[in-house]
Amino acid sequence: MIHDRSVTVWQLDLESIRERVPRLARLLSPDERGRAGTFLRDVHRDRFIACRAALRLVLGARLATRPERLRFRYGPWGKPEIDAADADVRFSVSHTHGRALIAVATRFDVGIDVEREAPVPDWEGLSERVFSQPERRELAEAVDKPGAFLRAWTRKEAVLKALGLGISAPLAELTVSLGREAAILATLDGGARPSDWSLIDLSAPGHVAALAARVAGASVELRTLGPAG
Repeated sequence: MIHDRSVTVWQLDLESIRERVPRLARLLSPDERGRAGTFLRDVHRDRFIACRAALRLVLGARLATRPERLRFRYGPWGKPEIDAADADVRFSVSHTHGRALIAVATRFDVGIDVEREAPVPDWEGLSERVFSQPERRELAEAVDKPGAFLRAWTRKEAVLKALGLGISAPLAELTVSLGREAAILATLDGGARPSDWSLIDLSAPGHVAALAARVAGASVELRTLGPAG
């Protein structure tokens, strides 16, 4: 039985620590530094390094270990996990346009997604491909259709991340609410009930963000990771 149903969500302005990137890069593993080197634009490379270093700092503090000593393994769809002995600590990361969110929990999977609060290009066409029939009906009735689409997209992404799936998953088989109250109405989780999950919208000024947790009754503590780390 899971007794601790709390999730800590760290929010971080990646731009505020770009000047520390050379030092932060030392915390990364060789494969992470290699991945950073594949980015064509400096800003994207620096944001990646800052985000991965922040993740290592958060997890290192949680596990009382040096951040550079953490080792990750990756699921079939690329979801990172802490390797071996510390697998009880679960996490999810999302970042966009310099804003990052890191969710950390114990003994249950979490997924987090953050998107800039702006209309998604071709949201109408996307909704036809990735929304379930109940979602499309709710979208048709929404006053602010682009906003409703973005909320649903972010919530669905959070659930997919908790499941460790990519966007090639059958998204139309997953149903979430589009209104102001976040809810999972049908899952992809092997017949699990929506009541076995928690879906929570998060406060992120200028952004839309959601957290999915594979446990009922999850609570969220939102913290800010400052430039000092």
